[in-house]
Amino acid sequence: GFGGNEERQLGIIYREKDKEGKEMESKYIPKLHNIQIQLNEIGDFSIKDIAAGDSYSLVLVTKKDNNQDFIIRLGINPKDKYRSNPDLVQSIKIDPIPVNISNIDRIYAFGKKRMFVTHDQQIYLNGTDFNRFNLSNYIQIPFDKGIQILLLGENFCLVYAKDGNIYGIGDNTYGQLGLNLPKNEVIKTTQNNNY
Repeated sequence: GFGGNEERQLGIIYREKDKEGKEMESKYIPKLHNIQIQLNEIGDFSIKDIAAGDSYSLVLVTKKDNNQDFIIRLGINPKDKYRSNPDLVQSIKIDPIPVNISNIDRIYAFGKKRMFVTHDQQIYLNGTDFNRFNLSNYIQIPFDKGIQILLLGENFCLVYAKDGNIYGIGDNTYGQLGLNLPKNEVIKTTQNNNY
């Protein structure tokens, strides 16, 4: 990873010297840097997918001995940001997955939204919904057409389905869902738009 690391969303602490030669944590990493993730709670794991949000990153991993999925979050929680000693704040943590959800294939992130798709093509949303309200739990977005490609935008989601159609859900303020609807309307269910 490289770029902005203000919230340690790259999962590392990068230090450089200032003009006086004093070493300090840099909020910007100028070139690609190797990210090492070790969590004793998981042990050996393999990486399945990655996603980058606004001030965090997500790594979907599977534990090698039992194929259990975990989502590792890189970045500092806002409540930890202003602690007196930020070096003591762990920037790599496990985000819990509800016990009723298993076999995650892909994860997505945009802004404060997190989404994942399971092996049986179920879509789940967490973080904030498409109205920018905080979600306390994962919510399921009903969809039964099969997913070829899913893209998560700032406040909307597009799915290119196996039936050859594009479906959208979320904010259509600028017509980003390709639907001829009144401005500022949030689409509550996935709707089809033939192209």
